[in-house]
Amino acid sequence: FKQKTAYEIVDCDWSSDVCSSDLATTAPNGSTTADKLTEDTTASNTHRYYKGTGTLTNAVTYTYSVYAKAAGRTAIAVEAWNNVTAKYAYADLSTGTIIAGSDTGASIINVGSGWYRISVPHTGAASGGSIAIYLMNAATAGAMTYSGDGSSGVYLWGNQVEQSSVLGPYYYTGASAISTTLRIGADASNGSTLSYNNWRSEEHTSELQ
Repeated sequence: FKQKTAYEIVDCDWSSDVCSSDLATTAPNGSTTADKLTEDTTASNTHRYYKGTGTLTNAVTYTYSVYAKAAGRTAIAVEAWNNVTAKYAYADLSTGTIIAGSDTGASIINVGSGWYRISVPHTGAASGGSIAIYLMNAATAGAMTYSGDGSSGVYLWGNQVEQSSVLGPYYYTGASAISTTLRIGADASNGSTLSYNNWRSEEHTSELQ
């Protein structure tokens, strides 16, 4: 694949250690399609959502991204896993900053109304991979194991995995793959054709930076 996206995060084909609330608040594009991830009360455990990306091309760089907004928890980790190693973007949603200890290339962009787009690149390893979003109880790298309170969490929207070392615009394309012509960062010249495929069937379209 070239790119995979999801308009909404919560779905039955995501695996989780958290509870979820579908269509919980206003998303970055103004629609009521953002979901809330709420930690359960499990003691001394991680609280996360994760989803397989499918096969990744060996030695090709992919960028993993998601939009997030604080909802009781003010820090998250976005994990890019290539089935061999993991890369992390630890993000402080109260200050809009990447936390020290994040991997090279991790970034956060303020898109307004308390929403941030967080991303981290990783290289494919010719096997399956996954994207995971961990709730954190402190703005400290690795603070992902703790006892949940059953109510705190974050709002999430618009996860994406794209075949590029540079973060591109967010696109939602529906259930079917499409081919479109656009420029994404320094990795694609004007006129490059990229294919898109989503992780969830929804009748929405969106283009956000």
